[in-house]
Amino acid sequence: VYADNIALLIGVGDYKHINALEGPTEDVAALKKVLIDKWGFTAKGIQTLIDDQATQKNILDALESLQNRSKAGDNVFVYFSGHGTSAKNTNNNKVVKLLPYASGAFIPVDFVAPKQDDRVSVEDLKSSLIIGKWHLQPVFKKLEQDRSVFVVMDSCFSGNAVRTIATAENKKNEIIKRATDILANVVGDTIEENTDSADVIEPPYPYKNLVFISASSDAEVAADMGNSDAYLTLDGKPHGAFTNAFLQVLNGSEATDTNGDKQLSYLEIRDATEKAIHKFKNDDGTQRYVQMPQILPSAKESNANIVYR
Repeated sequence: VYADNIALLIGVGDYKHINALEGPTEDVAALKKVLIDKWGFTAKGIQTLIDDQATQKNILDALESLQNRSKAGDNVFVYFSGHGTSAKNTNNNKVVKLLPYASGAFIPVDFVAPKQDDRVSVEDLKSSLIIGKWHLQPVFKKLEQDRSVFVVMDSCFSGNAVRTIATAENKKNEIIKRATDILANVVGDTIEENTDSADVIEPPYPYKNLVFISASSDAEVAADMGNSDAYLTLDGKPHGAFTNAFLQVLNGSEATDTNGDKQLSYLEIRDATEKAIHKFKNDDGTQRYVQMPQILPSAKESNANIVYR
């Protein structure tokens, strides 16, 4: 049976209530083009949600529709570009107890950050964020039963490790980090000290047929190569630093076939994007974009073989 390639590409840069990003809309446009030009996707098979389209409701509806848009045996690709957060906030050593541990959250365009001393509930977050454990996992668990699923996120998942924004006023060699976590102002009983205890056990990777690659770890900044850095990107337009590297890998301008089998595995994609990101140096020779793309499942997981597909 012929396998179709189905994609959902989501990019949010024009946030109304938190600082904007310059790369996401260009990320989606460039990714759509390379998927069609080089990877067997059709325009009909790709749905995009950009900026004002990417409300929480529209994103959840589009995720649910992937079940009907694809069939058994198809390849499903889901991509997110924008701001992200998680229970961790390494900036001030706090954990937001309302968000599930070890589960990232993507921030849709209509998210409104709590005001000083607001009392926020779990339901408030469920109705305003796209949270991995609560929103994504049920959809992906259903899809992966008889489809191959590949999920890529160019956003960050710790409190202070949200995509950075570079503006025309930034110095050439500065990467400006987001200074305030979106949940930093909530009342005290919603946060607790993050002890980073060695006794904390990471939950097992929940999927058997889904590969996930993120732009960075949950304690790192993922950079937005805005207009001031666009001269460094593959097409001279703003992009996430990870997505710029990811696009280079997909269009064949980065060496990827490390084992010489003339195929491109998910793990080779991760490795090649890391190398491409780290090619950029500041004038003093230091790393310009300090982030490490992650892949799941990890080598220690029982289902780690899927990353070699």
